[in-house]
Amino acid sequence: DDQAADLIYQKAAARFMDKFLPLYKQSGGAQGFVTIQDDPGKDEDPAGIVEASLRHCRLGKNYMAKIPVTAAGMEAMAVLVEKDIPITATECFSISQMVSMCELYQRVSGKSGKHPPLYITHISGIFDEELKDCVTRNNIDIDPQLLDQAGCIVARKQYRILKERGYPATMLGGGARGIHHFTSFVGADMHITLNWSTIQELIELDGPVENVIDTETPEEMIMELCAKLPDFSRAYNEGALSAEDFAAFAPLQRFRNSFIDGYNNLLKEIACCRVG
Repeated sequence: DDQAADLIYQKAAARFMDKFLPLYKQSGGAQGFVTIQDDPGKDEDPAGIVEASLRHCRLGKNYMAKIPVTAAGMEAMAVLVEKDIPITATECFSISQMVSMCELYQRVSGKSGKHPPLYITHISGIFDEELKDCVTRNNIDIDPQLLDQAGCIVARKQYRILKERGYPATMLGGGARGIHHFTSFVGADMHITLNWSTIQELIELDGPVENVIDTETPEEMIMELCAKLPDFSRAYNEGALSAEDFAAFAPLQRFRNSFIDGYNNLLKEIACCRVG
């Protein structure tokens, strides 16, 4: 069943890769990538991640590996950088993850001479969901409007550090749960993945377009979030998480569990088809 699931991933991804291959060629390999993320149950197996990525990259030139920023994921991504395979470093919820991944990339690319495209995410919407659940579970008194901005506040800091330090990566926003997970980054040199309903909301949005990526968050807002929500503090403050902490970070666990649920549903469908 696992082998069948992998083949389904490959067949689905190959269709998209064929559609986007002309864009990849026209842009000189700068656009038109299609990512594949392997079985989430194997995220702590660096050798397995590398093996799957090398298998999947044979699907086409515009393949891009999508791998979580954990200790195991970074070990795998170091190997893939040496092999010049494009990477989306995903499941990034903290400044520590972004810095660790970008510095790893610089070290490996400096030694190997390989500089494959690197996208590094910040999953703002899922981060907000986890904080909101924490507030509910622990009956924390905090302004809901402030809570809505938590993921975007961390993401804007991530973008600022990325640019100030000249890290060779493009920022990618993901996990959007509202239009503010797009509009909060207007003016940035970054990409954002959106679902269809959010795209429709943005199309219908009527108002001026303003550059907001450089907006400074008032210090009192940051202090309140850090004081009341330890996971915000861990995400916002560089060095608050070590590489060994990344996989157990609550927002990342939440996101990974959703992938595992989806993968398990796929396996159930495959089992039904096999029995039938």
